[in-house]
Amino acid sequence: MSEAQQRAIDALYPQFGLAFRDTPINASTIFHRHAPLVLEIGSGMGETTAAIAAARPDTDFIAIEVHLPGIGALLKHIATRGLTNVRVIRHDALAVLQTMIAADSLAGVHLYFPDPWPKKRHHKRRVVSVENLLLIHQKMQKNGILTVATDHPSYLEWIVEIT
Repeated sequence: MSEAQQRAIDALYPQFGLAFRDTPINASTIFHRHAPLVLEIGSGMGETTAAIAAARPDTDFIAIEVHLPGIGALLKHIATRGLTNVRVIRHDALAVLQTMIAADSLAGVHLYFPDPWPKKRHHKRRVVSVENLLLIHQKMQKNGILTVATDHPSYLEWIVEIT
């Protein structure tokens, strides 16, 4: 982790970070407004998250990431762009979905370039699975949008097959 990423975590995580908890969050309380809520599973280094949040100031975003340098990088992007519509959770995304996200609360879910786990014996680790899609569906509002992107051809085939 770079020194700049660590500084961003130290300075900004208290303001933009959300602690994992076992009860649903209230987005209106967190963001101090009523707006569509989008969950990003695996925000990586945060460039895409920040760009989308900047382009959609009328929407609130919760980014889930476990990689601490990625969280630091996203926090730097939040500060640089002056974003107020992004919060970050450092925890397992499925646990967050199961406990922190209420049913029918999400306008969208973003899942960009998840690990393809290409070996057949590892497919059970894929985020995109029937079980996980059912969980996401429970958390989505009517007409919610799930956006998935991959550059792995066999993962794309998998996604198309199970959806």
